[in-house]
Amino acid sequence: MRGVHQRLYYRLLRFLERRIYSDPRVRLAAVSGHTSAQLSRYFGRGDVAVIPNGVDAVYFSPEKLVVLRDSARARWNFEPEEKVLLLIGNNWRSKGLPILLEALSLSPQLALRALVVGQENPEVYLARARSLGVRDLLRFAS
Repeated sequence: MRGVHQRLYYRLLRFLERRIYSDPRVRLAAVSGHTSAQLSRYFGRGDVAVIPNGVDAVYFSPEKLVVLRDSARARWNFEPEEKVLLLIGNNWRSKGLPILLEALSLSPQLALRALVVGQENPEVYLARARSLGVRDLLRFAS
């Protein structure tokens, strides 16, 4: 049922995107040059303003990070010496998860792990991770 819901959801999104993003009366802003380029490529919009996300440097400071790191690593079963890559969002294929799995398989000497967060079904990616021998390097959260 989740697959049907996901297909319907993305079909609705594509419809709305075409309708809204193609309308030159709608002013668009993107958070990155990549997103702006995608709007140009798929919707012919060369007038998109790029406004990068802002970050609260006090809240997201190294000092705060140190306090939260140990408990987060323990919760997800990551070791202190491991580097953890965080992928957040949906459409994991577009975000590069298949490439990440390949990269993990090509660099076993590195202490890399990945935490993937989103609403997609991880089964396809788990199967691929198993076939590449990197299943134990991944955690999925929704």
